[in-house]
Amino acid sequence: VTFREGLEYALGRQPGELVAVTGDAVNLKETATTLGDAERRRLRFAAAEYEPDYALSLLTAGFEQPMRPDVAFNSVYPLLYNNTLLSLRALDSSRMDTDGVAGYERIYRAAVVGEPIIRGEYAVYLTGRTAVFVKENCQPGERTGRFGVKVYPAAAQGGLIPGRDDYRYLSNVGARWEDKCLAIIGLPDYPIAHLVAGRYVGAANGIVWEKAFSFSKPGLGELMAELGANRPGIITGAGFEVYRQGGELIYYREGCRRRDTGARIFLHLVPEDVEDLPLERREFGFENWEFYFSGQGVHFDGQCLATVGLPDYPVTEIRTGQEGYWEFRGLPPVASGVLRERAADLSGVAADFRGEFDLYWRDGELIYRRESCTEADTDAGFFLHITPADGVDLAVERREYGFESRDFEFNRWGGRFDGSCLAVAPLPGYGIAGIRTGQYAAGTGELWSAELGPPAAAAQHSDGGGG
Repeated sequence: VTFREGLEYALGRQPGELVAVTGDAVNLKETATTLGDAERRRLRFAAAEYEPDYALSLLTAGFEQPMRPDVAFNSVYPLLYNNTLLSLRALDSSRMDTDGVAGYERIYRAAVVGEPIIRGEYAVYLTGRTAVFVKENCQPGERTGRFGVKVYPAAAQGGLIPGRDDYRYLSNVGARWEDKCLAIIGLPDYPIAHLVAGRYVGAANGIVWEKAFSFSKPGLGELMAELGANRPGIITGAGFEVYRQGGELIYYREGCRRRDTGARIFLHLVPEDVEDLPLERREFGFENWEFYFSGQGVHFDGQCLATVGLPDYPVTEIRTGQEGYWEFRGLPPVASGVLRERAADLSGVAADFRGEFDLYWRDGELIYRRESCTEADTDAGFFLHITPADGVDLAVERREYGFESRDFEFNRWGGRFDGSCLAVAPLPGYGIAGIRTGQYAAGTGELWSAELGPPAAAAQHSDGGGG
């Protein structure tokens, strides 16, 4: 009954014209068979991407209705029958009644007072619990398709299945008002971690554009773009790329599908000192942090990204993967974005040593930097011997040698980007009299070495002829 009266209303507003309607195709076509022949010939059932005149939806009162605030102002024909709400909404200002035009103007004015959370093909604003898509100077074809938001909850919520459902998808059809295009989508009232907004076309919901905003991780969209342009290399053909950024472990995958994120991800952290583990884990030698992607991640534009905070204690090995799909053991490389920032910090700063690697002793860290760096330049291990100002700072078993050894593999503290490489090794908190560092290879010995005094009076030396 509601569909029939809705179609009759639309046909009556445009006598003698073809009328294009989008909505539930099965119900619309079945309902059209009850109309007269002349009326039926004037109807066209168009997908959202083909500029329909009206969008007709049948919503369950008390369930979907609160998620769709647009029906409150943009329903030229609302009827309530048997707990359902029919919303027939004109999608162009030339078809809207006075209330519809006033509603769009009110929503638009309220939205553009603030700053958009997303800038893309459309600017996306938040007004209360509503996402408002706005495009100025909009051409008719630019409102085609369906607008949607993927809402990632801050914690497990009803309706989401752990390991299967990462987000709730809500959508609406865009409308044209004056020279602007808008779409309005209501958001759930529970806490949101991430929000992905986009425009989609076709039966398979092809992506025209998507961008992300994170309430819990600022710069999420920028990080995803950074990863897409400068990836450190897939650790396994069937899995995610895994690397570190600051105190976080990052999981990234391009060409990602929902099924790639369904299986639980295991994460085993092996500490340098087993005493850092909780008592109940010391006999196993590692800490177990398993999680579902839905609790830590987000995906948009065919990419997946999840972040997990690392513990404060030093980790000597990470074991992670999805059982039966992929596994990684070792220390993932540092993300290129972090390395770029550190390299930029060194711009114009004189190195404490120049050689195979330039060395910078700064603020409790020793930085290794090399331009025109290949994987062969970092294959060999690095030794790092630290002589304390006071020998009592050494562990008892090291006092006879007079220095602390912090040898490392390059990927533990560094990585490559733009053809160069950089590693940042943290130094102990006690006073340091000197540092001796370099690279070595089994069966060959030292490849190069450097000796540094404290930064105020750095003594530079290289057995490799570098500085």
